Amino acid sequence: MSGRRQHFVPQFLQRGFASRRKGGASKCWVYMPDKAPFECSTRNIGVSRDFYSGPDDTAVDDLISDAEANMYSGIVKTLREAEDPSGIAPEEVYSLLAHFQTRSKNLRSSLSYVSHLMMKKLLTDFSDINHLREQTYQLLLKEPERVLSKLELPNHQFDPASQELIIAGLRTNIRNGNLDDMVYQLASFLKTKIPETQSMMEKGAALGQQKALSLGAAPTAIFKKLEMLDFSIERYLNLPLGDSMIVYEIAGTKKPSHRTFIYNKDEVRMVMLPISSTQALVGLANNVQFRADRMKRAVMECSSEFFIASELVEEYENGAKLIGSKLNIVGDEEFKNTLDSISVI
Repeated sequence: MSGRRQHFVPQFLQRGFASRRKGGASKCWVYMPDKAPFECSTRNIGVSRDFYSGPDDTAVDDLISDAEANMYSGIVKTLREAEDPSGIAPEEVYSLLAHFQTRSKNLRSSLSYVSHLMMKKLLTDFSDINHLREQTYQLLLKEPERVLSKLELPNHQFDPASQELIIAGLRTNIRNGNLDDMVYQLASFLKTKIPETQSMMEKGAALGQQKALSLGAAPTAIFKKLEMLDFSIERYLNLPLGDSMIVYEIAGTKKPSHRTFIYNKDEVRMVMLPISSTQALVGLANNVQFRADRMKRAVMECSSEFFIASELVEEYENGAKLIGSKLNIVGDEEFKNTLDSISVI
């Protein structure tokens, strides 16, 4: 058991970006958007209290610690020493990338960010009584059968004639404005539930991540995407490591985008995992070239809170301002369209 201080960026990966070492300890330069860069021990970088497991149930953190000690740290060590990844079974490379994707704090932050935006939309809609009234009345007018089917009325089975009478009564009351008080009461009640619901969604994001990790199996969909790529070890001077660890380049209608997650519909052009300050594990689709400068920028943009590097350089001081700009679990435009399509009723 690793204890209650649990690393969401494993130390064995961080040590490849050490600015200096003394004995068994390593230090790295840490870049954050709201602080000057500082040098810090890997023991205190990317760590959070009870991030994966609480004091009463250490199963998830124990599972991660065992898997990384017995398998994943060895894979990273071999990759650092190799000229190319051909000596490692492809399934081990895929498992390593899927593991880092699933265990990252970026995943949980992204899910929490999405829940925050959804709650913000709900609060806005519930605060606009006229909007809620219109939505409610449109539903009652257009789909009264659906409303009746959702009512839990024991011992009441509506025959077609009775249902028609009820629907006609609803429509008459709507036109006369007789249901306004009901709508206002509904809005007031639901608004009081928003903070509780948001808290539940954030807890759900943490529990969902812990459940995925406890299963110990990488998603098959990720493997299928990675099987389409050709992997190599690329060398480049002074690479950073983000707190998301891995970055994908996804084909877009106009230009590629970068994310730390992939979905079934994604066309993956590239994936990059920096494994040291001078090496990256890179997977490329056919006819795609590795562009280190673009991927370095993506590492900074896709970081949630910080990234680390082996040197103090102006490029990364400026790059710290980009942290969090690509945090969304889905693209900005896609998420906006989804939100706009959501009805509160």
